[in-house]
Amino acid sequence: MSRSERAARRWALGALAVALLLLPLSPNAYVVTVVTLAAMSAALASAWNIVGGYAGLLSVGDAAYFGIGAYVMGLLWLKAGVSPTVGLLLGALTSMVFGLIVGTLGFKSGLRGIYFAVATLAVSEIVRMVALSLDVIGGNMGLEIPYVSSPRHLLFRSEIPAYYLILGFLALVVLISARIRRSRLGYVLMAVREREAAAEALGVDTFRCKMTAVAISAFLVGLGGGLYALYSHYLNPTFYFSLDVVVKMILGTILGGKGTVLGPVLGAATLSGLEEGIQFIPLATARAASLSRIVYAALIIVVVLFMPRGIVDLARRGRWRRPVAALDAPVEERLTAPVQRTTDEHTLR
Repeated sequence: MSRSERAARRWALGALAVALLLLPLSPNAYVVTVVTLAAMSAALASAWNIVGGYAGLLSVGDAAYFGIGAYVMGLLWLKAGVSPTVGLLLGALTSMVFGLIVGTLGFKSGLRGIYFAVATLAVSEIVRMVALSLDVIGGNMGLEIPYVSSPRHLLFRSEIPAYYLILGFLALVVLISARIRRSRLGYVLMAVREREAAAEALGVDTFRCKMTAVAISAFLVGLGGGLYALYSHYLNPTFYFSLDVVVKMILGTILGGKGTVLGPVLGAATLSGLEEGIQFIPLATARAASLSRIVYAALIIVVVLFMPRGIVDLARRGRWRRPVAALDAPVEERLTAPVQRTTDEHTLR
C-alpha cells in the first residue's frame, strides 16, 4: 500500500469515526439501534477472527463463551447484587477459563479442522441444554434485567449510553486485533494456520500460541455477551447459546476477509445491513427468517466462489478473484501451474 493510499485510508476511518460519534444526534432512533447491533456483531466477528482468521482454527463453540459471559454477569447482579461493572469482567474471565478448558481438551487430543469444529459445537450444545434445564437461572423462560438508571453499574434507561459503550467495545476489539496482527504472536498464529508442522519444526510452541489465541478470543466474546445482556435487559438461553450467534461471527469474518483487521468489521456490518433490509420486505416473520437464511447461504456461495479473501481484498484490487479452488491449491502446484509442459518433456522425464 502506497503512502497516499494509507493517508486516504486514515482519512476515511477518521470520517467514519466522527460520523459514528455524532450519530445519536440523528432524530431517527431506529438508525441508532441498527448501528448498535451492527457494532456488536462486528466486535464479535473480530474477536472470532483471532482464532478463526489468524490461527485458522474452526471454532464453532463461541456461542458458549457469549452466553457464559452474559449469564455470569446477569446472575451476579440479580442474585448476589454484584455490580455489572465487576460482573462484566468476571463473566469474561469465566468465558476465558472455559475456553482454555475446551482448548486444552481439543488440542491435547490432537483435534484439528472439522473434528475440532464438531467438538466445540458439541460442547456449546451441552452448555445450551444445561442452561435450558436449570430453573435457578430462568430455564427456558430466561431472566429479565430490570430497567434502572445507574451509570456506575453501566445500567441505562436510554439507548444512547449503551450505544457508546458498545462502540467503545468495538474499538477495543479492533485495536487488540490490530496489535495481535502486527505482533510476534500474530505472525506465529499465521504460521500455524499455513503449516503447523513446519512451525513446530522451527521450534514454535504451537500449543501455547493456540491457547493464547483461544483465551483472548473467549475473553472478548464473553465480554460482548455481558454487554449485550446489559443492552437488551434480557437473558435467554435460546438466543445466547444458539448456533446463529456463532454463524454470524464466522460468516461476517469470511465475508469481510478472515485474517485481516478490518475485514470482519466490514463483513459483519454488511450482514447486519442485509438482515435489516430484509425486515422491510412485506413477509411473515417465519418467511422473513427463512429468507435471511437463504441470503446467508447465497452469500456463502458467492464468497467461496468469487471472493475467497473477502470484501477487503475485493476493495483493494477492484476486481473479482479467480475461483477459490485455484487459490487453495498447494504452493508447489501454483508455482508449476503456469508452466505448460509439452508431451515431449513428459516423455523425456
